[in-house]
Parts: sequence; structure tokens; C-alpha cells
Amino acid sequence: VPPWDQFVDQFISGNIIFGGFHTHLLGWWSHKDSPNVLIIAFENMKKDPHAAVHSVASFLGHNLSDEVIESIVDQTSFDKMKHNPAANMSWLDEVVPKRENPIPFIRKGKTGGWRSELTEEQSAKIDTLVAENFAGTGLVFDYGDD
Repeated sequence: VPPWDQFVDQFISGNIIFGGFHTHLLGWWSHKDSPNVLIIAFENMKKDPHAAVHSVASFLGHNLSDEVIESIVDQTSFDKMKHNPAANMSWLDEVVPKRENPIPFIRKGKTGGWRSELTEEQSAKIDTLVAENFAGTGLVFDYGDD
């Protein structure tokens, strides 16, 4: 994993392992009205996990009881997922050679963490990336408040 400043520059330029953030997002956004695609933002899941589970269930054609929705919300909570090898990717440590300065796959489980991670200059660069690539698409970002 490159040093943080270098990673941010690579992220902005789209020079990261899975390609540019904007390219990835716009690729899916172009299918937002397709009957077989459901887009839910992490921030929305954090604000109202019950509504998010209900949306997924409804999308899949299932009508779940409140009890089942509550169970799913519990099992997909940050604390449960952070300690679940099927979700936290900890099994990769046995497959991939040890990495220097590894970044956990499941980090903090909060929105708005960018405020403590990015400098003002880095944030401004990302704001420019967003403005240049998402203007007129109808895609609106919630930058998180916790």
C-alpha cells in the first residue's frame, strides 16, 4: 500500500487497482433505472439500516417480517461484520503475502471519516473530480455527518 498522499493522488487520477472511482460509479449509475440493479449508498444504510434491508428485500421480491429485518440488521451491523471472516476479508492474510502497512477491509463503520483523513487540499481535489465528472448526472453525494 503506497503512502497516503501517493494513494490519494492515484485515487484522483484513477490509477488504482480497480480503476477510477468516477468511472466505476458512473458505470453503475448508468444502470440505475434497470430492473435488475439496486443502488443504495453506504450513508443511507448507516442512517436507516432497517429501511435499507427493506429496500433490498423488496427489490428481491421478498416481504420480510419485522423480526427477520431486525435479525438482518443485527447480523450486518458493523461490530458483527468486523469480526466475521466472511465479511472482513481476514482470510486474505493466509493467502496473500504479508503486506506492509495493511489497511483493514472493514475500517471504522462510520460516514464522514474523510474529514479526519484528507487534507483541505486533497478534499478540494476530490471536490473538483466530483464536480467535473458527476455534474448533470443526478448523482448526489451525502458526505456523512458522523
